[in-house]
Amino acid sequence: MLLMHPTISPDLQALLARAMFPDPQRTAHTFQQYHQRTDWQVFAWQIRGKIVCAAGLQVEGHSAEILHIGTDPLCSGQGYGRALLQAVIRELNLMQVRADTDDSSIGFYRKLGFTDTEIPNPWNTRRYRCTLKVSPGGVSSCTGTPLWLGLTLPAPRRRRG
Repeated sequence: MLLMHPTISPDLQALLARAMFPDPQRTAHTFQQYHQRTDWQVFAWQIRGKIVCAAGLQVEGHSAEILHIGTDPLCSGQGYGRALLQAVIRELNLMQVRADTDDSSIGFYRKLGFTDTEIPNPWNTRRYRCTLKVSPGGVSSCTGTPLWLGLTLPAPRRRRG
């Protein structure tokens, strides 16, 4: 279930921090931005009362940039990040969504129908600018794929240790 603008609790911060550079000062500054800037908005996906995924977006009209998205490691790979983004796109009536990412997450965006181009990066790693254009009716204008598939998801599977 989508949570619009949830309280940024320590658990929610931990999920968002999974997508941040691991520097305590930068992370603290970023969370201050979420509290101070009205265009920086936080959303979460909740299953059985537990927040399993969170995303921070910078929203401007019908466009948004994904600033951070993180999923509980025990719930990773179960579609909660996809469900969260699809629900946010629908609820905010977004027509375009952007994200900058690296090799570790590019597959996630490609599966959602984002197109990508490699962008310059001073840190000697590959970075990508991902863009999703949504036509009326919730269909990716790039792939023709409906964006609302899979919003009803099962409870998290228990992983065997």
